[in-house]
Order: sequence, then structure tokens, then C-alpha cells
Amino acid sequence: MAVGKSLADSVPESEIVNLGEEVNAPNIMIDDDFGISGQFGDYVLVKKGVSYRTGKEEDGINQGKVIRYIKWSVVETWCYGSTIFDILKNYTNYNNLCKTKALKKCKDFNEIEKIYIGTNNTINKFLSNYTDMNKKQSSMSELINSMNVLKKKLDEANKVLEEADDLHELVKKKRRIIVKDTEPTKHRNKKEKE
Repeated sequence: MAVGKSLADSVPESEIVNLGEEVNAPNIMIDDDFGISGQFGDYVLVKKGVSYRTGKEEDGINQGKVIRYIKWSVVETWCYGSTIFDILKNYTNYNNLCKTKALKKCKDFNEIEKIYIGTNNTINKFLSNYTDMNKKQSSMSELINSMNVLKKKLDEANKVLEEADDLHELVKKKRRIIVKDTEPTKHRNKKEKE
């Protein structure tokens, strides 16, 4: 049975339009070609691929032309996991298997070791970004906590200052009373008529 021509094969490469479209982009990028998307109740491993479509009326001047776009597709068999770390494990297994399958009659175990080390380096790079993010969040949380403690202390200091002002006014008031009560009263006599 003969395989039909693909849409991309139906026109010369120079006539294919690239609008920079991306479909089903992942939530988290592991590397340039793999990512993690959140699905209903699970995470899923997705892989980047190139697809083609025929331009529609809403594509304006590109209607009827062949349009190239990026499509992120679920990696079947290796796809689902309940945590991001499950997906990273699936990514490791899938990536190592694909690269190992690409070898032909390999007798050098160093080649396999390079595959595993490369995959581990990618995962470590991804996780170091995650660790850096956690460190930044931690330092932000500490800063916010410090600011809240300082604000609380400032509020307490303001209350003490208000009480000191009230006490100062009370002392001034009492002092006036004491001074008034202890001063001799001055009686002025009217001048007597002669």
C-alpha cells in the first residue's frame, strides 16, 4: 500500500509559511524538546514536534497556503504521573530508551554511559532551577517575615510614644494644679478714699 504525500511535501519549502504558532504549549519546560503539562488530575510528558496545516479564512493573506507550526504532543506510554517528579522519571526512561535504540551494533558501553549522563545533566539543570526558585522564595518569605516583625515593633513603639505623650500632658496638667494651689493668693485692696 502506497503512502500518500504529506501536506509539507505538496509544495516547495519556499512556499511554506511560518507564523510562529505553537499549539498545546507545556506548563513547564524540561529542555528544548520536552515539557510537562498539567492535565486533569495528573501531569503529562509532552514532546515538541512540527506540524503543517492549510491556511483558513482567518489567516488572511495566508489562506490556502501551507502553514508550519509547533505542536506539543503527549508522549504515549510514558505520559502520565501524579507528580512532576514522576514525569521527570518518565522523561529519563523515555529519553534514554530512544537514544539507546538509535545506536546500531554498539559495542562501546561508554556510548550508553554518555546517554545516561547527558539525561542526568539535563534533569539536574532543570532541578537546579527549581532549587534556585525555592531559595528565592525562602529568602522572600524571610524578608516578608522580618518586615512583619519590624512593623509589629514599630506599632508597639508608636503606642508607647502615644502613652508617653498622654502621660506628659497629664503631668503638665497636674503641675499646673499644684502650682496654682501652692502659690499665695494675691489680694488687691482697693485704694481707700481719703
